[in-house]
Amino acid sequence: NWNALGFKVEGTAGVQATWDDIYLGRQFGEVVPPDWTAVNPPEIPVLALESFDYPAGGDLDGLDGGEGWGGPWAQVAGSASIASGSIASDRVDGIGNRALLDQSSTAVTYERPFFNRFGAFRTTVWMSFLLQVDNKSIGNGGGLALLRNGSPVLTLGGIPGLSNLGVTYNGGATSLTASSQSVVDTMWVVARMRLTGDNTADTTFIWINPPADALPAEANALFVLNDLDLDEGFDALRLTATGLGSFRMMADELAVGFSFRDISPKFGSDDPNLLAYEPFNYDAGTSLIGQGGVNAFWDGLWENKGNLSTNEAEILAGNLSQPGFEPVGNKTEFRYLNDGTQIRIDRRLAFPLESDGSTYWVTFFMNTTDGTAPNNVGNVTLRNSGIAGADGQRVGFGRIFNTNRFGMIAPPQNIPWTSQVPDDGLNWVVVKIQTVDDLTVPDTLWMWVNPPAGTEPDTAAAEVLTASTGAVQKYFTGTFLKDGIDVVRVKAEGVNGNETPYVTEFDEIRIARSWTSASTATRLEDPREWDPFGLQAFPNPFATVLTLRFTTSRPGPARVEVLDLQGRVLEVLADGSYPPGTQTLTWETGDRLQGLPNGYYLIRMRQGDLVSTRRLILYR
Repeated sequence: NWNALGFKVEGTAGVQATWDDIYLGRQFGEVVPPDWTAVNPPEIPVLALESFDYPAGGDLDGLDGGEGWGGPWAQVAGSASIASGSIASDRVDGIGNRALLDQSSTAVTYERPFFNRFGAFRTTVWMSFLLQVDNKSIGNGGGLALLRNGSPVLTLGGIPGLSNLGVTYNGGATSLTASSQSVVDTMWVVARMRLTGDNTADTTFIWINPPADALPAEANALFVLNDLDLDEGFDALRLTATGLGSFRMMADELAVGFSFRDISPKFGSDDPNLLAYEPFNYDAGTSLIGQGGVNAFWDGLWENKGNLSTNEAEILAGNLSQPGFEPVGNKTEFRYLNDGTQIRIDRRLAFPLESDGSTYWVTFFMNTTDGTAPNNVGNVTLRNSGIAGADGQRVGFGRIFNTNRFGMIAPPQNIPWTSQVPDDGLNWVVVKIQTVDDLTVPDTLWMWVNPPAGTEPDTAAAEVLTASTGAVQKYFTGTFLKDGIDVVRVKAEGVNGNETPYVTEFDEIRIARSWTSASTATRLEDPREWDPFGLQAFPNPFATVLTLRFTTSRPGPARVEVLDLQGRVLEVLADGSYPPGTQTLTWETGDRLQGLPNGYYLIRMRQGDLVSTRRLILYR
């Protein structure tokens, strides 16, 4: 916090400094001198959020909360107010209250400028909002509109003379109406606008109530606009209700950004193939039990399901890493100290894994620091919570009982398959599961310990496994996944004495449908179709080292910068001329990011009139 301004002049005698027109404000417009009429906000567009978290009962005019706006809400006509409570939705968790436009005869219109124009350059812009319409007279219309220089370029809501949801665009010259979606309803609206930045048509997909935790499918869009003209983007938002009759609508949880993650808080990743991710980024010194919560990957907390006794499952500072990897967060340590007890800690997946023909990858780090006692196990186990036998444990990956080596075991069969790799020190465990969409045909599993990180492991190079029956092969099969998997268990336990001590650490648990998504080097965002440079940044999340890759199609000067969400430049990574072709930059942050909080940042590249922006996640 700070509570004063200071002025300072020092150095060689005779230096003189002059200050004038000092402004301090919450919005860009508040810090521009009133006689400066041609000043534009900084060029970098930022995420815009509005949850209408204002006191209920007041007028919307002049309210200036949220993020990414260039000024407060302004009354154009009529009166809009703040209604108590958020719009109820299972797609978005509401914060605060909601905006209410209760119009009868007299038009109601309110507008708010964005911090900067969205889509002034070729890019993809996402938008979402909650819209609740309680009643609409046939002659009335209204909804939410995007503006460019004060004129609407895209409006979604009610159209006069029609009862179903409609969209008007290109200055009102074109309109579409849904065949079955009534405008009187509660809707979570999602739009993806692919903007070309030139004179060719822009494309927009609009969905109503899509899943909040997966990228919406284009085939499920209610509206597809292939002839939209948004060449100069949009710079403001309007809430409006007009007509001689009545129109009552409410809006809530407005969000505009550059990925589905930006506008859907329940979405875990811009990578739809990453199904579960656990970096154990909880406070060091705390128990793993009770950590976590509900998000796009998980459906609850880590829960104790064993006989913990005086054993411990603790979060430790630091993470597990190998050359070529950069995990984030902390790690968890399991200290198995009491014979005959169990450390079994479960977390429910947000969405079950099904034996439906999918390929799944499971990867994690495991670091055993005391593992000389043989009669114990330590692994990551996939469970079905609805099956009582073997406590629902279907298959586990890690230390095999009475061997001190890595392997796999299916508790329903109770036949362990053991590799020749000892469970000693730090190891990266990789498992591939190929399911078959046939209840009578077994699924197949392969395991690798410390495979090369860069390319997908070859099944021909999988670990050689020896079964307790004497069989030797590089895979094992079974139908134990046919009932589905809805829980991940991390465990350490033993039996028959000579079990303790066993101390091991786990980190970076990932479950994915693709190898790229399962490896710790996976990018969170793929290059977008409209990206002129194919700009990539990985790993993302990152902690201390970030690699950038981009392709230039023409020679000339280019500049690459790291910014915060307010558009402030934190670091210039490149500012020079590049020949055509693919370039790679490595940014070692050193101490330059000390003091910055974990969270979202931006990386921006410009070359001439081309620009590309990527979201980064700093996660230490």
